Amino acid sequence: MQIFPPSVRSLWEKWELRFMVLSSLIFQSILILLGNKRKHCTSTWLRITLWFAYLLADWLATISLGVLSNQVGYNEGDFVEPKYVIISLWAPLLLLHLGGLDTITAYSMEDNELWSRRFLSFIVQVVVTLYVFLRTWTDTDLDILAIPIFIAGIIKMGERIWVLWSASSQQFKESLFPDPDPDPGPNYARYMESYIAASDEGYMVDVQGLETPSVGDDLIHAAAEANIVPLPKTDTYGPEIVKIAHKFLKTFKPLFADLILSFHDVLESRLSLQNGSGKEVFQVMEVELGFMYDLFYTKATVTYSFMGSFLRLVTLSCNVSVLCAFFVTQKNQYPNVDVFVTYLLLLGAITLEIYSGDRVLERFKDCKELEWSVKGEFDQSILLWHIATDICYNCVSGEDADNSTGPSFREASKLLSEYMLYLLVMRPSMLPNGIGEIRFQDTCAEATEFVKDRKSIKCKKEACQMLLKVSSESKNVLPSE
Repeated sequence: MQIFPPSVRSLWEKWELRFMVLSSLIFQSILILLGNKRKHCTSTWLRITLWFAYLLADWLATISLGVLSNQVGYNEGDFVEPKYVIISLWAPLLLLHLGGLDTITAYSMEDNELWSRRFLSFIVQVVVTLYVFLRTWTDTDLDILAIPIFIAGIIKMGERIWVLWSASSQQFKESLFPDPDPDPGPNYARYMESYIAASDEGYMVDVQGLETPSVGDDLIHAAAEANIVPLPKTDTYGPEIVKIAHKFLKTFKPLFADLILSFHDVLESRLSLQNGSGKEVFQVMEVELGFMYDLFYTKATVTYSFMGSFLRLVTLSCNVSVLCAFFVTQKNQYPNVDVFVTYLLLLGAITLEIYSGDRVLERFKDCKELEWSVKGEFDQSILLWHIATDICYNCVSGEDADNSTGPSFREASKLLSEYMLYLLVMRPSMLPNGIGEIRFQDTCAEATEFVKDRKSIKCKKEACQMLLKVSSESKNVLPSE
C-alpha cells in the first residue's frame, strides 16, 4: 500500500533535488545573518534557530550531493542528457556550502574537537563531487565552468577543517608554546638560599613570607612597568582599543586552555589595567572576548592572515568569473527552471562571500592574605569571591556606604560578582572547563546547613554577619582545608 499517491511521488522526484539545494542556500543565509548575533545575545530562540540551521545546512548539502550522484547515475551510454549536465554544476556549489561561512564554523567547542570526523566527511564529499563531475563530462562550456567552482569549494572546505583543527583543545594548547624556552618564573632557589643563610646567622625568618616572591620586587616590577600598555581615553571602540585588546588576547589565551598565566604576564597586565578607568578596562575586555569568540567559532584566524586574504580573493574571483561566463553561455538546451536555480546558487555564493567577509572584518591592589582565593580552580575562585562580596555588601557600615565613592564601587562589585556567578551556573560553556555546577550545588547545600544550624538568623544580613564572624575567627585556616 502506497502512503503517497503516484502524482505526489512523481512531483517530489521531479523537484526533490531543486528543493534541497535551495533549502541549503536558505539555511546558509540564516547562518550568515544570525551567526554573529549570539556573540552579544543569549536569546533561547536565537540559539535554537542557529543550532537548527547549523545542523540542517550541512545535512541538506550532504544529502543533496547523494541525490545528485544518484540521479546522474541513471544516465546510460555515452550520451549525457542536458538536464544532467547543468545539475552537475550544483555539486561543486554544494561544496561551497559545506565549506561553511566565515562568521560561523562551529556551534560549540565540541565541534572543534570533531575536526577529524569532519575531515573524513570532507574526503567522501569531494569524491562524490568528482564522481558527478566525471560522470557527466561532455567537454561542454558548463563542464569547464565547474572547475573554478570546484577549486573554490576545496579551498573553503580546507579552511574550515584547518580552523576546526587549530581551535581544538589540544592544538590550541600546543599553539600557546611556540617558544622552546619556557618562563622560569620566580627564583625560589635564591630565596631558599637566603632563608638558610639568614637562619644560620641566627635571624628569625618568616617561612610563609618566602613561599612566593613579592610582586613588588624592584627588578621585576621595573621590567613590567616598562611594558605597561596605556589605555586610551575614549568612549568609542576605535582602533586603539582594538590594538590593546589584541595585545591582551595574546597574554590571556592560556586561560582559555585551562592553563595559568606566567608571573610576568600577571604583573604586566595588572599594572596596565590599573592605569585605566573601569569603563576603559571593560571596553578592552569586551573587544578581547569578541576576539576569543572569533578564534573558536569563526574563520577569523584565516581571514585576518595574508594567506586568508589571498584565498578569499581566489574564491571570490572564481565565483564571479563563473557567473559572468554562465551569463553569456548558450543555455537553450537546458531546462529553464534548472538555469534559474543555477543563477540563484551562483548569486547566493557571491553574496554570502562578500557579506561574510565584511562581517568578520568589521583599580587593583595586591593582597597576600587573599592569594589562596585565586590559587585554586577558576570556578572555586568565582564562588569564593561571590560569597565574600555578598558578605561585605550586606555587612558594610552605614558610614562607609554614604561616602561619595563608596556606593559606585560597592554596587559595581556586586554586579560583577553576580554576573560571574551567572556565567558559572547558566553559561558554563563561556568559562574554562571545570566542575562549577557541582561545586555550586555543594556550596548551596553547605550554606543551607549553616543557616539551619543557627535558628536565630532571621534575614540575609544577619546570615552574612554570622558568616563574617566565623571567617574572622578562622582567619588562618584556608576554606579548602
